[in-house]
Amino acid sequence: MRPIARCGTIRSFWLSAAFLVAFLLTAAKLAAQTAAPIPEWQKAAGGKLEFDVASVRPSKTQYADLSNSNLDLDLSDYFRYRGGPIRTTGSLLGYIAFAYKTDVTQDPKLSTELPKWAQDGSFTVEARSPVENPTKDQIRLMMQSLLAERFGLRMHTETKVQPVYALRLTTPDKPGLQRHPEGDKLCAEPFAKHPKAKGDSIAPSCQVIYFHLAENVYRLRIMDATMEDIAEGMTYPIGRFGLLDARPVVDQTGLTGRFDFSVEFTVPPKAGAEIGGEASEPGTTFLDALRRQAGLDVVKTTAPVTTYVVDTVRELTPN
Repeated sequence: MRPIARCGTIRSFWLSAAFLVAFLLTAAKLAAQTAAPIPEWQKAAGGKLEFDVASVRPSKTQYADLSNSNLDLDLSDYFRYRGGPIRTTGSLLGYIAFAYKTDVTQDPKLSTELPKWAQDGSFTVEARSPVENPTKDQIRLMMQSLLAERFGLRMHTETKVQPVYALRLTTPDKPGLQRHPEGDKLCAEPFAKHPKAKGDSIAPSCQVIYFHLAENVYRLRIMDATMEDIAEGMTYPIGRFGLLDARPVVDQTGLTGRFDFSVEFTVPPKAGAEIGGEASEPGTTFLDALRRQAGLDVVKTTAPVTTYVVDTVRELTPN
């Protein structure tokens, strides 16, 4: 009987040990998911905030009526809010991207992790801030709390090495990439009137904008932004206008500070531009304009990329 009892004890010990190892591995994985560093913008904005009162209701349109909206669900620091009740309309994915300040073009898995109702549905939010004259980042934190309360949204971040385009500086001091003038608070003063630059027909704006100047001539401009912001803002045009496969763009220029970026280019009638290749009409394709006008290039590589992962989400809780 003793050998059998001893064998059972040993077996129980190994089963317990295996369970303990599995538990510790699971706990370590969860800790790695939830212990991601808090973004600096969230720390600066206060870490956690909630609306005093908020209403969320389904909407028939996915886009905000600008005449009845005072908050843009974008990644820039520019916003039209002047106080009073906050009003805006957008998709749930748009609210998530706004609240967590993440670019859905850089985070393509984010949309696929949402159920169909969340991908197709649109909602109108009306809310009051407990903070007088809140910053846009403070409103983002309030929106995080609202999404958790009304949609049961829980997310975590994961950092993985994946294919990217690295934005690199090849030629300094090109006219398409210049340091933003010190003391000019373009994004901090969204309602201030900024004069047009000499010879420039378009008024300044710190938003990421694609200007359609002629039949097939475009202009991409990003103003008063860090190179990290410029790299993130270039993900969509790199895919669309550069005719390259979709992947995140990361900053590897080594430049610090804030910059104004502007290039003009044409859209070729068919896919033909390849990374590292020469443009058929020099100075016109997006990639060639990037090199010649801004002294920048993009190179295929791999790099650690932090993305958001949806843990839970449920349908809207009624007001």
